[in-house]
Amino acid sequence: RGMSWAATVGEREEHIKRDVGAQRRAISPCLWTRQNLWRCFVSLLSGLVLALFVLVYFEQNLSASRDKLPRLKGWLAPQPTNSSTHPVERTSEPCQPQTNVAFMKVHKCGSTTVQKVFLRYGHKHRLTVALPRERDRPSIGTAGVITGNDYLSPPRGRPNIFAHHAIYNRTTFDNLMPKNTKFVAILREPLSRLRSSFQYFKMDRYFLGLRKATGGSPPILTYLDNPKKWDKLYRPPTRLDFVDHICNRNCMSRDLGLPKKHYNNKTAIESFIRNIETDFSLVMILEHFDQSMVLLRRRMCWSVEDIIYDSVKLPKKSNYGESQYNITERRRQNFVDNNYADYLLYNHFKEVILRQISEGGSGFQTELQNYKQINRIISKLCHSKSKNPNYTVRSSTKGQIFSVDRIFCNQMKSERQAWDPILRRDYSYSVFNRFAG
Repeated sequence: RGMSWAATVGEREEHIKRDVGAQRRAISPCLWTRQNLWRCFVSLLSGLVLALFVLVYFEQNLSASRDKLPRLKGWLAPQPTNSSTHPVERTSEPCQPQTNVAFMKVHKCGSTTVQKVFLRYGHKHRLTVALPRERDRPSIGTAGVITGNDYLSPPRGRPNIFAHHAIYNRTTFDNLMPKNTKFVAILREPLSRLRSSFQYFKMDRYFLGLRKATGGSPPILTYLDNPKKWDKLYRPPTRLDFVDHICNRNCMSRDLGLPKKHYNNKTAIESFIRNIETDFSLVMILEHFDQSMVLLRRRMCWSVEDIIYDSVKLPKKSNYGESQYNITERRRQNFVDNNYADYLLYNHFKEVILRQISEGGSGFQTELQNYKQINRIISKLCHSKSKNPNYTVRSSTKGQIFSVDRIFCNQMKSERQAWDPILRRDYSYSVFNRFAG
């Protein structure tokens, strides 16, 4: 019996061991599953930490690359002093640069050249530039209305710079921009603007029967023979993303907010012009472009570096010259009579610009000539075959002002389409900085 009992005990122990092993094998998958979950969690956490370090690294590199962008040692003050080389201004009370600016990009008035200056300024100084919610869209809003769905939500506060197409409405912009925003616009001789618009937008296709009536001559001449007749046959595109870009009559006044019902109302037009003069810090004139740019610098208390533009790309007058179209005095007068509001608007602000230039005296002329010289040299250099352009702008009184390199040239030549992804990345960096800070 003793042996039988021992055998029985041994069998029981073996049986127990087998049961425990089986239980452990049954439980093992659960244990491994928990371990795998823990390992996944640790791996995910490690990945997030690594991603954070990568973002910090790239942000530091971005800051370093931006620091390479040529900058002035100080802001230029509003009144010039003579310089034998390039203009540097001094004053006992330096002004404060304006960083909240809305530029009304009036169609076919050289406004793209000015837009590039504003977009570059916003990027350089890490300001928030208003962007359309839809990528690469040339305008923000429709028919003077801008809703929250029309623009990309700023990473902080309100936009500092507005430089896309939009029809001006003061109430709309008061709701969009900071309270101390300065407004700027640009105008062009109305008939010259029409020639540009007719060619760029192929306007003849929007007037019923105009192409057939030309008889082989330029459609614009047929239109100018009787603008009132053809305006009644005007059929603009109905696409919402295109409707603000096509216009046949008093187009500059329309872009600045004059309702169509007031096109023939002299009293309403004069009131409209007075309001524009009150609201806007500067209304530039394309025919006096460099003078307008110097006035812009003074009004905004910016530097000469900030207003350098790509003069090689500036439209040439010969592109739309009267010799091409034989615009007679009768045709010109037909157009003037039909665009009464635009001519009142243009003539008024042309007189304002000329008066401001005259009031600037010799100091303004010295600054203007120096500015033209600098801009011409830089534009030519940036369009040269040199892969690594290098130029230093110096002053006879303060030495080096700023330097021109490949980065400066690329940014100076970049248009809205190239700036769009860059400025959207600026939004992302701003969000990251706010999160990290």
